[in-house]
Formats: sequence, structure tokens, C-alpha cells
Amino acid sequence: MPTSLGGKAYLPSSDPCTFRIRLEHLADEKVRDRLSERVKAVSAALSAAKEPARVPEMARGFARAKAADVGKILETLCAMGKARRGKADGTYMP
Repeated sequence: MPTSLGGKAYLPSSDPCTFRIRLEHLADEKVRDRLSERVKAVSAALSAAKEPARVPEMARGFARAKAADVGKILETLCAMGKARRGKADGTYMP
């Protein structure tokens, strides 16, 4: 299982070439579980951040994570009220 530099798990997606989860793959419970684990890992990393976090720095903390994917997860966490945007552009806070 790939881990971040901080030891947090960031599970690979169902498509090893693009590391994207396709809509039709969401019918598979294992794929949904991996997506859930990704969100939990990003949320935990954000919570552990000592200062507002930027997407590229967050993504570098995970093995094989793409900044765009981490950014989408952070935006989703904001939409759910589990994270918020920082005062500086492109930053996020728990």
C-alpha cells in the first residue's frame, strides 16, 4: 500500500495508468473503500498541518498522488464543511 512521506496511506485508484476512478467503477465496493481512504488520508494530513496548506505541498506528502486529485478532495472537504479555504489564495485549513 503506498504511503505518504508522513506514513499516511493513500491508496491507488482502480485505473493504474491514470490513477482516476471512473464512474462505472464506483459500483465496486473496493473502489468506494479506496476513495473513502483517500479522503480520510487527505483530511488527516490537513488536520496535522501546522499552517494553512497548499495543494502541491499536500500532494507531495503522498506517494503517487496528483495535485489535481488532492485539490478536488480538499474542495470536497470544504463543500462538506470539513475544511475551509485559508486567507491566502490556494490554501486550506482544517
